[in-house]
Amino acid sequence: GLYRRERFPLPMAALREAILNAVVHKDYASGIPIQISVYADKLMVWNPGQLPDDWTLDKLMTKHASRPFNPDIASAFFRAGLIEAWGRGIERIIEACQQENYPTPQWQVEPGGLWVVFGLEIARQRDDVGIGGGVNEGVNEGVKSLLILIEQHPGQRTPFFAQQMNTSVKNIERWLKTLREQALVEFRGAPKTGGYFVREQDK
Repeated sequence: GLYRRERFPLPMAALREAILNAVVHKDYASGIPIQISVYADKLMVWNPGQLPDDWTLDKLMTKHASRPFNPDIASAFFRAGLIEAWGRGIERIIEACQQENYPTPQWQVEPGGLWVVFGLEIARQRDDVGIGGGVNEGVNEGVKSLLILIEQHPGQRTPFFAQQMNTSVKNIERWLKTLREQALVEFRGAPKTGGYFVREQDK
């Protein structure tokens, strides 16, 4: 059409779900507000709270029963239609990112709080300027997302990128082949210990 289509640097559905989770699980006795920090390459949401005593981050990332820190707030959100199902917050964040081919966000547990870190798709904001501009128009969005991920995590290997993007190793290998054919990335080091890097002249 005649009008430019604006795209947000991350899926709004995923960000919305992350903020809802923070409100439901916040430790309100702490008196510390939920904090959102925006940088050029990432957006971070910090929630002052804690996991249940017998939970780890690994358990949080798998299918688990719902144990909201504030059950009354969670119930109110559920009745208002803001929460569609109990215990699916993280799953819904990951699904929202998958639907738009964005890398899966990272969760970090620290004393007194929990971080959710979204990597921003810088290439989408540059109008074909910079690193994202090196990718031919019309290629799979996964290729663009992988290129950004390699720039953010140089020296990593195929399994790492598959885990970060929540996709198969076969997909990563196919996208890497496209990037290497376009001379945008290269493999450096020994076959068993090396990793992928963005080519210096294309940064």
